[in-house]
Amino acid sequence: MKTFVTTGKPAKGQHDTHQNKNLFNMLVNQVALSRIVKMLDISWEVLYHRIDFIHRQCLAFAANRERRLKTLPIERLYMAVDRQDYLVNWTERKDKRNVSLMGIAVSDNKTGYVFANALNFDDSIDRNAVEEHSTEIIDTALPAPFRKYARVWTKLDYLETRLRKIPKSKRTAIPGALIDDIDETYKHRHRTRM
Repeated sequence: MKTFVTTGKPAKGQHDTHQNKNLFNMLVNQVALSRIVKMLDISWEVLYHRIDFIHRQCLAFAANRERRLKTLPIERLYMAVDRQDYLVNWTERKDKRNVSLMGIAVSDNKTGYVFANALNFDDSIDRNAVEEHSTEIIDTALPAPFRKYARVWTKLDYLETRLRKIPKSKRTAIPGALIDDIDETYKHRHRTRM
């Protein structure tokens, strides 16, 4: 006895499915989302549903391709690795700092097929919990490679980086400057560690 499982058409329940191709092209060519809504005359809800649909289709396409890799008669692969920095908008209205993400991609030199593109982003982290625990264990007093949260930027790391951009001549000229706060924090953490 054989069992067949069918999931039906992927675009089931969608109207105007011909717009999916246009939407995909617009997304790939970095058209602003508000512009896409206006050009395709769709609602924001429809836009986000379609983006989710396209994402699922891309994952299915990649999975199908990568499943076949095991069976291909490949003698040797020549790979290229590239790093790109992406500057994206802030994550919250209260915190309007732009976020810089780094992506590393690996591709085949001959075909151009991209095997992986990994971003240094982890949406499972609770920033406040990490800050709190990092302060409790005095994580920032350690050299960066030895920290428990080395891959996470804490507020202190951010302040320290901003401080490095201020010329030394201007740092001491400001009463109650940021450097004093950071120095005091480091001294306090260093004293409590000993």
